[in-house]
Amino acid sequence: MNTLIALLRNKVTHRLNLLRRIRKYLDTDTCKLLYMTLVQPLMEYCDIVWSNADSMCLQRLLRLQKREARIILQKKIREDGTANLYCELGWVSLFERWNFHKCLTVFKCLNGIYPPYLRRLFFLQFRCRPLQY
Repeated sequence: MNTLIALLRNKVTHRLNLLRRIRKYLDTDTCKLLYMTLVQPLMEYCDIVWSNADSMCLQRLLRLQKREARIILQKKIREDGTANLYCELGWVSLFERWNFHKCLTVFKCLNGIYPPYLRRLFFLQFRCRPLQY
């Protein structure tokens, strides 16, 4: 699992370096759009599977997201807090996105939206018990 995340980190780092080099020619909205098309899909592809990996590896991915936020907004490392960067860009952290994707997958499985081979992994269990007054 860690080798997959290391490979992902290398791909993301390569694309972030590309964006960093062309940043001076782009406005903020275009740079943000490039991030969402070049980098974000890498961070979210199969994230349900590998987002339960070692927390140290996942922290490295989170640092890459912070780095991209600073590249887009042209901020220095210690210039602004992460929450302010995300708020200014309208982003949520990777951990929050990964948790959302997990919850969405469970919801879709339980409500019959996903294919049967995935729906069989989940089932609703109802317990009827009387209300106590």
